[in-house]
Amino acid sequence: MLHSTATVAAFCALLVALGGASHPVRSATLTGTVKDANQAPVPGAEVGLPLLSKYATTDDSGGYRIADVPAGVHTLRVRRVGFLEYTGVVDVPASGSVERNVGAPRPSWES
Repeated sequence: MLHSTATVAAFCALLVALGGASHPVRSATLTGTVKDANQAPVPGAEVGLPLLSKYATTDDSGGYRIADVPAGVHTLRVRRVGFLEYTGVVDVPASGSVERNVGAPRPSWES
């Protein structure tokens, strides 16, 4: 079965148009620090967006970075052995970065 060049070209143009119709996912980077009640950094804390399965571990200065976070409101969770779990909300913009610093709740043995 032979197809005319115009038919093939039209079909290819349609495929390109359909493929290009999708919108790129907009995302940003979430950064911040985790500190205790005395403003000392909390290294080794797990900072995460559980519904997105995106996690980072704080460095020696309590800093963390989670890249490629989709725009929107997300639940932020911070956990570390010896501290109470923190859960909050972060509103991530469509691009760029957002900083969210967290004060780690008191140690669990003080509750």
